[in-house]
Amino acid sequence: REDRDCLLSSILSPCRRLCLPMTTPEKPQKLVIRVPASTSNLGCGFDVLGMALDLHLTVTAVYDAPRSTHDTKNPDKDMRTSVLVTHEGEGEKTVPLDDTNFLVSLLHRTAEKFHRTIPQGLELHVSNRIPLGRGLGSSGAAIVAAIALADKILGLHLTQQDYVSLATEIEGHPDNVSASVLGGLVANVTDACHRVRSYPIPVPASLKTVFVIPSFEVSTAVARDVLPKRLPMSDCVWSTQRMAVMVCILHKLAAEDALGQISPNRQEDLKALGECMRDRIHQPHRQHLVPGLQEILALESQEPAIGGLIATGLSGAGPTVFALATSNIQTIGTRMRSIFTSHGVESEVHVFDPTQTGVYA
Repeated sequence: REDRDCLLSSILSPCRRLCLPMTTPEKPQKLVIRVPASTSNLGCGFDVLGMALDLHLTVTAVYDAPRSTHDTKNPDKDMRTSVLVTHEGEGEKTVPLDDTNFLVSLLHRTAEKFHRTIPQGLELHVSNRIPLGRGLGSSGAAIVAAIALADKILGLHLTQQDYVSLATEIEGHPDNVSASVLGGLVANVTDACHRVRSYPIPVPASLKTVFVIPSFEVSTAVARDVLPKRLPMSDCVWSTQRMAVMVCILHKLAAEDALGQISPNRQEDLKALGECMRDRIHQPHRQHLVPGLQEILALESQEPAIGGLIATGLSGAGPTVFALATSNIQTIGTRMRSIFTSHGVESEVHVFDPTQTGVYA
């Protein structure tokens, strides 16, 4: 009997050893990242202010869980795993789907910063509603999406401010990326140690935004190259005054809206808000890049006057323009579009509401 049991054991043991690893493989994990578009500067707040918009980049990732918490101290770029990418929406005919894809390269870059590698078999489906190269934060949204993907897939446990700092390091300025991360209207400051600090500013519920998107693109690099390297002291003071007062007015209006109160000075506050959105730092120097921009920026002073219009501005680096208003937003959008048309530029009017929700998975 003992001999028979030993024989059976010797036969079955190898089978057990072979069968143990043959467990049901883990199901691929699915992750959906949604990042809002943004408008930046808002006139006087060049490279400081950004506001998230209800217009999104959505990335769906399917992947196998990473097998280890750390991969290597110095990941080799030549060892990057291939990522399968599909893309629909804005840019679907022009965005590359190989490893030169902007989102994919940023994903690898973020992983390597933390000495990690992207797991094998990653598939990304990109659904993008943010127009490319139009001043609505498309690159900033892609950067934030890549950081969020790396964070969630690799378990990096990053904070929101980590997102902003990492994205600013890539983008070069924090206005768009901070809004896409945090949502709402955000003011940013970079300290002496190059750390970005972001602070929310309330958006009054009574204020509306309308955007007019031209049919052509303006490269952010080109739009920044046309800016002067030095500015007169008077222009710097002009900008500082307006941004400081603008923040005060927004806080006051938001508090009144929340309480359902209308101050006797409401119209004066709105007029002052329009004045605060005027700019000498970037918009005057970019007018030649956007036909009709000079007229659009002066729309509030043109006849016939449009009720409810507070101010107009260039969205980010352009060429998209926007208006801030309390009413008649479609009429205002149509008027801005007609100015573009008179300069031979096709454009579309869109109402994008500010959103308080930043990136989320």
